[in-house]
Amino acid sequence: MPHNSLYKFFVSIVLPSMLAILLFIISFFVVIIPQFEKNLMNAKKETIKELTQSAWSVLKEHHENSKDSILTLAEAKENAARQIEKMRYGQARKDYFWITDQQPRMIMHPYRTELIGQDLTDYEDSHGKKLFVKAVEIVSENNDGFIDYYWQWKDDTTRIVPKLSYVKGFEPWGWVIGTGIYLEDVRAEIAHLKNRLLLISAAIVLLIILTWIYVIRQSLKLEFKRRAAEQNLRQSRQKYKSLVEASNDGTLMLVNDQITYHNFKIAKLLEKEIHDSSSLRFNDLFSVKWNEVKAAMQQPGKSYSIEAQLLLPGKAPKDVVLSVCRVDYAHEEGFIVIVKDITTDKQISRESQELARELQLPLLLMSQPIYSNVKPHLTISIESTLQQASVQMKKHEQNIVFVSSGPHIVGVINQNDIQNRLVAEQKPVESPVSSIMTAPVVDILGTAPLYEVVIKCWKHQVSHLLVRNEEGEAVGVVSKKQLLDFQQNSLGYLVKEIYVAETIDKLTQLHKRIPVLINALLESGSKPSNITYVNSFAADAIHQRVIELVMEEMGKPPVAFCFMVLGSEGRMEETLYTDQDNAIVFEDCKQEDAAKAYFLRFAQKVNNDLHKIGYNRCPGEIMAGNPKWCQPLSAWKKYFTDWTQSPEPQNILDSSVFFDFRCVYGDKKLTELLNEHLHTLTPQNGLFFYHMASSLNRFKPTLEAETVDLKKILFPLVSGIRIYSLFHQSSSTNTLARLHAISGNLKNNLEAEELQYIYNFLTHKRLQIQIKAFMNHEPPDNLLDLGTLTHAERSLLDHSINKIHEFLSGLNMDFVR
Repeated sequence: MPHNSLYKFFVSIVLPSMLAILLFIISFFVVIIPQFEKNLMNAKKETIKELTQSAWSVLKEHHENSKDSILTLAEAKENAARQIEKMRYGQARKDYFWITDQQPRMIMHPYRTELIGQDLTDYEDSHGKKLFVKAVEIVSENNDGFIDYYWQWKDDTTRIVPKLSYVKGFEPWGWVIGTGIYLEDVRAEIAHLKNRLLLISAAIVLLIILTWIYVIRQSLKLEFKRRAAEQNLRQSRQKYKSLVEASNDGTLMLVNDQITYHNFKIAKLLEKEIHDSSSLRFNDLFSVKWNEVKAAMQQPGKSYSIEAQLLLPGKAPKDVVLSVCRVDYAHEEGFIVIVKDITTDKQISRESQELARELQLPLLLMSQPIYSNVKPHLTISIESTLQQASVQMKKHEQNIVFVSSGPHIVGVINQNDIQNRLVAEQKPVESPVSSIMTAPVVDILGTAPLYEVVIKCWKHQVSHLLVRNEEGEAVGVVSKKQLLDFQQNSLGYLVKEIYVAETIDKLTQLHKRIPVLINALLESGSKPSNITYVNSFAADAIHQRVIELVMEEMGKPPVAFCFMVLGSEGRMEETLYTDQDNAIVFEDCKQEDAAKAYFLRFAQKVNNDLHKIGYNRCPGEIMAGNPKWCQPLSAWKKYFTDWTQSPEPQNILDSSVFFDFRCVYGDKKLTELLNEHLHTLTPQNGLFFYHMASSLNRFKPTLEAETVDLKKILFPLVSGIRIYSLFHQSSSTNTLARLHAISGNLKNNLEAEELQYIYNFLTHKRLQIQIKAFMNHEPPDNLLDLGTLTHAERSLLDHSINKIHEFLSGLNMDFVR
């Protein structure tokens, strides 16, 4: 070991250890033992003081007897002296009390009976101390106190030893009572305990020395390992340096979060010369922070690709893809970062191809309804105790139980709640389950796709969702753990990024990625209804985040409100070619004008931001920023009352989009109340349904031109299904969900499955047209060139038109004629 290392080792380890041992020994003999002796002596003094007090109480008792004439004074004194004479204490029961008067004259002494009755004024101990005179002086001055002297060893008159006594005066009789301890006993006890302490301290010192020796040996081993590691590090550095320099792409090597190597391609990308890799800082080079990159790398040995921008001072940044891989760099954490420059067109093409391959299976699976993954749920009454809940969970091998109150499920408890809350809050097992249950329960429709489970679990930070059927009945439970393998799909990541986006520009960038997802879904063979559901789900997330950002800017709303989406988004059927249809309903309040002024400003900001992102403003101004569509609940109830009770054909047509309302943000109770009000208006309202059905006769689809608008072909089908849904008071807004709900009530010969097939076929063609336009950097639309159809597709389109005509005929039979 080099001299400098040895000196450093001695100063940092050996010397502090020696000083610690020396300090311990000094403090033991200078502080601990003297303090211990002092404490022991004080304890002995307190003991004889308490014993003397006990004997003094005997004198007081006999004195009270003489005062009460139970005994004469002489009898009381005689009995008291005789009783105290018999009192003994100590291990050998030879320690005693003695009594004198204040002359002093000996009243009682159990071992020196020859002194009883004698004047002790001139009595001295072996060292010439007039101990009894001193005792009287102490009592006269302070009534009690301590006195040290030499006296015979208990009943052994031949042995004179030092003694410490406590004396206390009994004023009514002029007596002095005392008792003492032999200092040799105390010193022997101190010596015994001191020897034990010495043995313990010696053991401690020995242990410290052994530990010291162990630490020194380990330190020496570490030093040798360090020197070997340095040698390996030099070799490893050379290996990775060669790897970095040989890469055909821009490459960086990071060790301990610092850039150690770069190749010439990096300098070329940065458009400048770099002489020292250590001068580069990852956070200065890229738009993404290094901590975020590391946080994303959860699986060791796997390479991660991250989109970022290469920052160039004074120039526009370059779009790049970072491929990051963790490596072992001489037993230290190292990373290889490959930087690829990409253009916007290449980025779109690459994302489309990779997503199509990556999402082929996950998207097909994640788009399926969750019913196949639903498991039976366990319920327990709200009056049950935590112990009963735990027993039921163990019996049924469940780690979650739902709490019911009557027919309603009001809460949920999982195994972690019982373990963590029960221990942390120290609740007794007899506590009701309501004391730790989580409420309200987060639920989901059984018809919802699997990816919605993942998003909902993540958003609400729960592990399980209660599954309900379309009637609102609980049918089972689905867990996040079941879908953990599906959590890596890009839709989940996209929605998560939307929820944490901080600017409208960021949301605009994320919105541009949605068509790539839609294209991947189309190529994967997913159902069109699932694709529009995905698109609407992403749109919901963007709407919610825009609303949150505006609320952060404007402050808390004055009353509860709900931001409603209408039309295709309200039905969860949004395609890539759509505009805004939305409205606001807020709680009735006394300050209605002030509330409406706030929500109008709020809605106009939301509408403008959505327009910037890519959701165009509605040409008909059906938007929350329009004062007509930003109203309190009572006003909306009046709107629906007028539309249904006093209908006019044109008003019915213009207002049909509002019957697809859905709450996308805010208090859902407001839309529930509005829906309940609508259900009270529609039963047996023949005139309303007459106008709704008859208005569709103007929209019967035809194939007379070379191009057709598929949205117009779908319009009467979607509208007709809406009419049936309202008539049968279904609460669904999605077209296929409405069709499923009313399938048993259709009076014509069309089967619901055939209508569903037609709807999916037309929607699929719409999406194909829009995706093709997007990939060609053209504005999307709904126009289908009939010349592009195959023979089979044309036949299917003709069949669809005919079936829609038949559907409208049945609608007329039911509501018009």
